[in-house]
Amino acid sequence: MTPKQVQENYLKPLIDEGILEWKPNPDNKRQYLYFVSSKLTVNNLEGMNRQLINSVNNHFGYIWSCLVRPFQL
Repeated sequence: MTPKQVQENYLKPLIDEGILEWKPNPDNKRQYLYFVSSKLTVNNLEGMNRQLINSVNNHFGYIWSCLVRPFQL
């Protein structure tokens, strides 16, 4: 999997749902830094969960579990 595929298949949907935000890397203008959105809400997570249930991509389930794990502590 290429970095572009990771961006398109994983990061962009998370950004579109308001779960992740990004900014250009000040040290390398060709890179972006991704982080959990300060606007994250339960509605964002529920919407993403619905998408995952309907998805056939099992890799996305792993990403979901990584996002939810900190909220379960």
